[in-house]
Amino acid sequence: MLTFNPQPFEFLPALGTWLLVLVAFTVVVAVFAFIGGLLTGGFAGVRRVFSGLVRGVVDLVSISPGRTWAITQLTFIEARRRKAFLVFVVFALVFMFAGWFLTGSEQRADEQVKVFVGFVLTTLSLLILPVALLLSCWGIPEDIRRRSLHTVVTKPVRRSEIVVGRMIGYVGINTIVLLVMGLVGYFWIVRQVPDEAKSALVSRVPIFGDLRFIDREGKPKREGVNVGDIWQHRSYIEGATPERAIFTFDGVTPDAMTSVVVKDPETGETREEERLRIESTFEAFRTYKGDMSRGIYVQYYFANPDDPEKTRVADPNAIFAIEEFKLNVQNIPRKIQVVDDETGAERTVDLFEDVVSDDGRLQVEVAALDGAQYLGMAKADLFIRKPDRPFASGYFKAVFGIWLMTVLVVVLGVTASTFAKGPIATLLTLTLLVIGSPFRGFMDELSNNYLASVTRSNVTLEGGGPLESIVRIVKHMNPTTELAPGVSTTVIQSVDHVFLAGLSLVRYVIPDFGVYNLSEYTSKGYDVFWSTDPGLLRAMAMTLAFLLPCILLGYYSLRFRELESK
Repeated sequence: MLTFNPQPFEFLPALGTWLLVLVAFTVVVAVFAFIGGLLTGGFAGVRRVFSGLVRGVVDLVSISPGRTWAITQLTFIEARRRKAFLVFVVFALVFMFAGWFLTGSEQRADEQVKVFVGFVLTTLSLLILPVALLLSCWGIPEDIRRRSLHTVVTKPVRRSEIVVGRMIGYVGINTIVLLVMGLVGYFWIVRQVPDEAKSALVSRVPIFGDLRFIDREGKPKREGVNVGDIWQHRSYIEGATPERAIFTFDGVTPDAMTSVVVKDPETGETREEERLRIESTFEAFRTYKGDMSRGIYVQYYFANPDDPEKTRVADPNAIFAIEEFKLNVQNIPRKIQVVDDETGAERTVDLFEDVVSDDGRLQVEVAALDGAQYLGMAKADLFIRKPDRPFASGYFKAVFGIWLMTVLVVVLGVTASTFAKGPIATLLTLTLLVIGSPFRGFMDELSNNYLASVTRSNVTLEGGGPLESIVRIVKHMNPTTELAPGVSTTVIQSVDHVFLAGLSLVRYVIPDFGVYNLSEYTSKGYDVFWSTDPGLLRAMAMTLAFLLPCILLGYYSLRFRELESK
C-alpha cells in the first residue's frame, strides 16, 4: 500500500513557473546590484556593474571544455587525497552485519523485501549525502585559504570554468561512490532475501485511476464518508447502500492483461490464460463486530465511462471478502458471462470490445455488500496490474533518484562556497536540505492555505500568520476565536499577509528534496513511474531547474569575491 496518491506531473505549468521565478529572481538581484554600485561608486559604479554583467555573459558563453575538464581532473585528485573514498569502509561495515538484525523468518515475503530494500536505499542516501556536502562546500574555500585558486585564475582560466569544473568533478566522484554502493546493495538484497520471498522481488507496473464517489442518492461527490480516522488518507463507502467508489482508468488495452494459471473446474487441469489483474488494498471499518472470520464482501462493476448505465456489467466471480493488510488479487477474464436484465438469458460480454471505450478508458465501480460496515479506499488502493518488470528496473530508478539529489546537493554546495567560507557554506546547504525535506510539507501547507484564503471568499486562514499566532499564544486564544476588530488587528493581519505572500514566492527558491524519495515505490514492489509526482521526470526537472541559476550565482559571486582574503 502506498501512503500517498500519485498525481500526474504537469511539466508545462512547472516550466512556466520556473521561468517566472527565474526572471523575478534575476531582476531583483540586478536591481540590488545596480543600487549597490550607485551607492558605492555613483554612476561609475553602475557602469562597472553593467560591465561586469556583460563580461559574465561572455565568459559563460565562452567556456572551454578543455580547461573545464582540467579543473574536473584536479577535483578528482584532491578528493582522493582527502580520503573521500573511505566511505566504502563504512558502507562495508554496515552491510557486513546488517543481515544479523534484519532477517525475520516470521515476516511475510513482501514485508521482508520491504525491509531489505528500504534499508539499502536509506543507507545509500545517508552515506552519500555527507560526502557530497563536505566535498562541495569545502573545496573552493580551501583553495582560497591556501591561495591556490589565485594562482589558477591568473592563468587563462575563467571563473565560470572553475565553478562548472568543480561541479562536474564532485558529481563524478559521488557518481562513482553511489554506483559501486548501488551495485553492491542490489546483489546484497538478492542474496539476503529468502528463496520463498524471491517472488516478491518484482517491479509491478500499475495503472492508477481517478477516484470519485457516489452517495446514497446517486449524486457524485469528491470524498466518501468520514469515519473519524485521524489519518484522512482514505474515504469510506457504506455497505449495502447505493454508495459507490468509482475508479476511472486510462490506457486500458489488451496489452495490460497478464498471463495467469487457471484451473478448469470440471477437468481439474491447469492452463494459462490472459486475464485483467486488479489488485486492491482496501480497509474495513466495522460499526459492529459481525463475522470476524472473514472480511467485508466487495463486488466490482465494469462500465464504459462514456455510457456507464448501458454498458455496466458485473463479473459473478468478482465478489470476494477482502483481506486487510494484504493484497487482494482478482483476475478478470476478457469474456464475462452475464444475465440479461430484460430477457433473463445468459450472454457473453467481451471486456475490451463491449465495455472499454475506444480511447482505452474503463470505469470500475466498487460496492460494499455488508450492511452497516464501511469500506475505505484511496486512489492508490485499487489498480490494474500490467505485466511485471524485473526488480532491477525499480531499484536502479530509485538509485537514480538518489543520484539526482546528490547532484543538487553538490550544485548548491559549490554555489554556497563561492561566497561563503566552508563552515557557513555547509550550514547553508544543510539548512536548505532540512527545510526542503522534512519541513517542506509544513511550508507548502501554510502557503496553500494562504493562497486559498486570498482566492476564495469562503476559505479563511485558521490561526492567521506568524504575528497573529504569537499574539494568540500570548493571549491564550485558540485558532478558531477571532481577534477583536480594531487598528491593531488590521496591522497584524496586514503584516502577516506580506509575510505569507513572500513565503509563497520564496518556497520556489528552496528545493523540494521530497521528490527524490522514490524508495517507497521500490520497497513496496512497484516500478518507479516516469511522469507522476513523485516520479523521475519531476526529480530530473527539480535538479535541472536549480542548475542554471546556481551556475550564474556561483560565477558572479566568485567574480566579485576577493580571492586574496583568507
